[in-house]
Amino acid sequence: FNSLSRQAIFDTLSGVASRSYFGDSIAAGEALPSCPSLGLFGSYLEGYYGAAGQLRLHNSRTETETITCTAGVFQGDVPSSVLFFHTLHPLLITVAERCPSVRILAYADNVAVVGPLDDAMEATSLMRQYMEA
Repeated sequence: FNSLSRQAIFDTLSGVASRSYFGDSIAAGEALPSCPSLGLFGSYLEGYYGAAGQLRLHNSRTETETITCTAGVFQGDVPSSVLFFHTLHPLLITVAERCPSVRILAYADNVAVVGPLDDAMEATSLMRQYMEA
């Protein structure tokens, strides 16, 4: 959940790529698969996710560490799962189209890529580029 590019989240909410994805397979200004109903909450969600979040880690000595998070969605947040899946959807479609010899199995934030090793590695590399850019 915390590895997903927030710009990719905003782009899928608007239905338009603000930058290129997958090299130039999806260029800035091109349409992305999007759910129009979620787009209605775009301004609210950009306000909510447009700033860094503070994650708190409690250790065994009852001390609290704070980690600044500028990527992904907040786990435990009500809309986070929907945003994550909505953003992951165009990624999975594109990777499946570009790597037809692999099968992609996804449930929640668990994604498995099955196929010839070189093709599966290419698919995994494409996913990483999309999520971290």
